[in-house]
Amino acid sequence: MRKRAAIAIAALAVAAMQNAHAGWVDGNRLREACQARPGTFSEGICYGYIFGTADILFDVSSEGGSYLGLRACFSREVTAGQLWEIAETFFEENPHLLNQGASALVARAFAEAFPCA
Repeated sequence: MRKRAAIAIAALAVAAMQNAHAGWVDGNRLREACQARPGTFSEGICYGYIFGTADILFDVSSEGGSYLGLRACFSREVTAGQLWEIAETFFEENPHLLNQGASALVARAFAEAFPCA
């Protein structure tokens, strides 16, 4: 059930992004949403996209699988703000990758931040 909810949240976030490309959003568009003013619809899209990706990655990784070939072993103490910071830092440090799909970029950021042993 949790996995389906995460997928639904991510799908809604993608659909709500302005000027989305045929069902996917690149890193540039997600970063733009994440830099929106607090309390705006765009900020909500940012958080929804990041948390949807985190939920999917958490579920598949905890079952020994991977998402887009990536795994992340999240700490139980990680906060929503920390997840946002990890994604934003990844965007800042990798501007050359922002033309790639946003979900893959966010998953990669989390896999690097929370490697599985």
